[in-house]
Amino acid sequence: MWTGGGNRCYHRQFLYGNNIMAKSDKDEYELLVANTKHILESQGGRDVIWHMLSLCDLYTDGFTGDSRESYISGKKSVGYGILQLLEDVDPAAYGRLLITQHEVQIDD
Repeated sequence: MWTGGGNRCYHRQFLYGNNIMAKSDKDEYELLVANTKHILESQGGRDVIWHMLSLCDLYTDGFTGDSRESYISGKKSVGYGILQLLEDVDPAAYGRLLITQHEVQIDD
């Protein structure tokens, strides 16, 4: 993007999911993706990710007719961000988490 004045300053931007990021943010996000990939390599890491997703009420109906709607919407927004991160790490990661948790529930 040109910032005006006598100098032309271009600001490189990159697209991840639905978010446009500056180059420094892209580098930070790539580090986050690499760290998340490392976390998903262990069962304990996958359990933590699953626990965080379960706190986000992704499958809860957000309509309550009162102020709780905003609260639930915010929780879901965080969950959708986690899902986007998982998608960027490995498109099949969430599916594997679902299958693993289903198998754990059957064993219990």
